[in-house]
Amino acid sequence: MHDNQRAVIRMAESRTLASAPGSTPAPLTQRRPAALSWPFTASSQPGSPAARQVIPPGGPVGLWPRLAWATLVLGLASGLLGADTGADKARKALSVLQSEASPADKAFACKQLAIWGGPEAVPALAPLLADEQLASWARIALEAIPGPAADAALREAAQRLTGLRLVGVINSIGVRADCQAIDLLRAKLTDADPEVASAAAVALGRIGGQEAARALTAALANVPDPVRSAVAQGAILCAERFLAEGQAAQAQALYDALRHAPVPKPRLLEATRGAILARQADGLSLLLETLRALDKDLFRIGLRAARELPGQAVTEALAAELERTPPARQPALLLALADRTDAAVLPALAAATRSGSRDLRLAALSVLEQKGDVTCVPVLLEAAVSTDAEVASSAKAALRRLPAGEVDADLATRLRQATGPTRQLLVELAGQRRIGAAVPELIKATDRAELPLRLAAIKALGETASIAELEVLTGLLARAKDQQELETVESALESACARLPDKAVCTDKLLARLPACATPARCAILRLLGSLATAPALAAVQTALASPEPTEQETAFRVLADWPEATALPALVDFYSRSTNATQRALALRGCVRLLSLASQPVAQTLKIYAQLVQRATGPDDRRLVLSGLAKVPDPAALKLVEPMLADPAIEAEAEQALLGIASGIVGLAPTEARALAARLKAQSKYAATRARANDLLETLDQVEDYIVAWQVAGPYTEPESGRSLFDTAFPPEKAGAAVSWKPLPAATQPKRPWMLDLLAALGGERRAAYARTFVWSESERPARVEFGTDDGYKLWWNGQLVQQANRSGAAVPGQFKANVTLRQGWNEVLLKVTQDTGPWEFCLRLRSPSGEKLEGIRQQATPPQPTSP
Repeated sequence: MHDNQRAVIRMAESRTLASAPGSTPAPLTQRRPAALSWPFTASSQPGSPAARQVIPPGGPVGLWPRLAWATLVLGLASGLLGADTGADKARKALSVLQSEASPADKAFACKQLAIWGGPEAVPALAPLLADEQLASWARIALEAIPGPAADAALREAAQRLTGLRLVGVINSIGVRADCQAIDLLRAKLTDADPEVASAAAVALGRIGGQEAARALTAALANVPDPVRSAVAQGAILCAERFLAEGQAAQAQALYDALRHAPVPKPRLLEATRGAILARQADGLSLLLETLRALDKDLFRIGLRAARELPGQAVTEALAAELERTPPARQPALLLALADRTDAAVLPALAAATRSGSRDLRLAALSVLEQKGDVTCVPVLLEAAVSTDAEVASSAKAALRRLPAGEVDADLATRLRQATGPTRQLLVELAGQRRIGAAVPELIKATDRAELPLRLAAIKALGETASIAELEVLTGLLARAKDQQELETVESALESACARLPDKAVCTDKLLARLPACATPARCAILRLLGSLATAPALAAVQTALASPEPTEQETAFRVLADWPEATALPALVDFYSRSTNATQRALALRGCVRLLSLASQPVAQTLKIYAQLVQRATGPDDRRLVLSGLAKVPDPAALKLVEPMLADPAIEAEAEQALLGIASGIVGLAPTEARALAARLKAQSKYAATRARANDLLETLDQVEDYIVAWQVAGPYTEPESGRSLFDTAFPPEKAGAAVSWKPLPAATQPKRPWMLDLLAALGGERRAAYARTFVWSESERPARVEFGTDDGYKLWWNGQLVQQANRSGAAVPGQFKANVTLRQGWNEVLLKVTQDTGPWEFCLRLRSPSGEKLEGIRQQATPPQPTSP
């Protein structure tokens, strides 16, 4: 969708949202009234059975306009944004209404007049109010057209129409808030048709004012039961308008009349809420009375009013009421109290944590977790050391989530003075909240005799220590009294090293402590060095491999085997080659295979290392592990390393699976080799699983047909040149001689659409561009046709020449775009730029003859051909 279409929809939305029930209609001096109503259910065809179903008065009168406007905007967007002026559009629509056009065309014209029409359109629209098929469409326009002519036309129609047509007209009068229609509507309150009378009542409520209020109040006692709810709704709408206009006394009188009238319970509840709010500060007694009512519905409406009635005195009264409220109702009242915003709220919540039922205390603590501040710290600390585990847990959660700043300073101050369980709690909070100001007290606590406090302080230091305090932790590691303390310090150091940004300094601090430590602490430091993974850390671990202490040597080896970065790969390969320990060899080999999958090195280098591992693998288990890694290398050269292992019966099945894994990865890079391998294994393998997988791969290749799936990709590019779009900016792949980093683009990643290349999966993100390139070999020079689809915009180059482009948005449809090209004999280069807005980002491309037949005698590859390639 283009930006101009979005702008039109936003315009329609702003009109529609203003028409929600209970909103105040905009003045008719505006270009269009904001409100639009619709008395019928949504239907795409005027006059359909669905369109003749009346929405009851008081029902969702704002629903249909949303649907109507959405349909209007989407259906007319291109027309509305054309060259015609509004006056031109209005004249054309009027000419349609005055012609012998079909009802559908006239309905369309009415919708146009709702946007562009003026008073001159009223004479043409007014007769349609009696038309069964077009009445509803005519009302759309009349509701929107400013000026008294539309009001007069609706009033005139209301005096002569009956049934559903009359209901619709009355609804439109209410939407326009036509004060001159009050006498007409008052008379309709006694209409024999309850739908008409109900519509009149609601319309009077929308118009509002003293005259409408008197008419509705008088009707409350006299109307039949089917109409009473609508009259009450109208009175509530009228009272709401009084209240919005600052006429609280009039609103109160109307609400009170409703409270003492025989109206349906939902209207009684609305009136009760309104009466409370209209009384303002004097509404407190009625609010408390409502909250004390045995009726659950009255209690719920009281909770709603408790959130709305302003004033600190109201908050204080609600807090006092909380103590007198039955326990089952206390949490609900507390939540209503918590939604208030004055200064008395937090003290009331804090008091609730100390008294009342257990459920009330838990509810108060839960609210303080969201709303608490520094004033709540004392009561939360008190609750956090409670013997009630659930209360203590809720209080601790609240303390963890209180906002920083004042709270952290307060907790640090309290820590200096606290003793017993509260001191340990504050130590834990200092770590959880990472309170830097608490570090001196935490360091003191690490020397305390009480083990739980000491361990808590060590753990907290791991979350708060800076580089300067790292030496404190390394010293604690060297002096650890037992295994539990050693493990706690190691965990704290691990947290600190992960958190602190300067890994080199962290490494230096650990290495400085290493020589003076006993073996257990040295082993802990080696494990920590493994998490830092710096070059000095790797060197220290390699040195420790030669330690005379067996425990240290074993730890160093395991750290090396689990090293998180590929920098440890040479050392692991060397260790695997030299070691005679079967367990260590297995761990080293597993580490090698893992790191090879992480290494960002050329595929040729990866395969060179795999060749060494294959040569030095001594048993079936080692070879299986090597095969599991080779299966993930998407390069035809990997096939040559696996093929010889087919001769070993112990690993034949795994070797076949590895070959198929490689073949699946090179569908794009080398589809010919992939097909040949899959066909051979399907025909020759003695393993059913191999044959089934080979068959699946062949089916995927068959689906690809003549699509080009061998591609390299560059990007994403996200920064356009100043003043230019991503589409127009020439990024490096478009520039001769520019440095570009190309990488394989995975193919056949979508089983149901293996010919679709998924840029979103490969590169991710929104509002960016990427380039894909491939090379196509032809046995002769000949004309050809490129058929392709992209999501979103594209530029296509053939042998360096830009042949087609489109700055567009939309899905990638196979063959949607076509470009005629000339295939040179030998290799041809294809470059495709694809831009991304939002959503899917993908493309597909194939070559056909100019008449659309399959081309024979062509090959594809992703990488640039060597000078000697055919």
